[in-house]
Amino acid sequence: MENKIVKIKSSLKGILGQVIKYLVFALADLIALLISKGILSKLYSKNGYKSFSDFISKILDIIDKPAPVLIMFGLNLLILFLLILEIIFLFKILALFLEINNNITVNFGNNRITSRNYTFPLTINNDDNILNKIVEVNIEQNVFDLIFNTGDMYIEYLSTDKDDAKTRSLSIKHLMKPMVEKEKLI
Repeated sequence: MENKIVKIKSSLKGILGQVIKYLVFALADLIALLISKGILSKLYSKNGYKSFSDFISKILDIIDKPAPVLIMFGLNLLILFLLILEIIFLFKILALFLEINNNITVNFGNNRITSRNYTFPLTINNDDNILNKIVEVNIEQNVFDLIFNTGDMYIEYLSTDKDDAKTRSLSIKHLMKPMVEKEKLI
């Protein structure tokens, strides 16, 4: 390992498990949203309301028909909540694509470790440190990561200078075949 250089990169295939997880949740949310909207439409027509604005204008009619109005109001709040969840899931999927270009370069010959991470909104973090010894390499995988053989890697290493020694850590997410990448470092 004297002059060995190891490059570890995130990949498009590495985010596949996370994208599918968020798409499954977004699809379930969309189904719940459509069911809620269907129930709400039936309640509108059953109680003589033609639209949401008609419902709002007659919300003060709560004394005559309290149960249907409260149910429809609750369903409107549920639909709003589900729409917000849908936006959050789509935002998380888009944020995943920013992490594709993250990489770590370990140069055993020059005793350097360099990482380059892209975060939202369009921020680039470069970290370059002295590497004396890799202390620990951890792989983290959830169920979707295990299915697609992807995962996240956490590297802990010792960095010393003339005054003191520090244990530092780096992480890289969305690796394809993280166990193979781990073997390159150990």
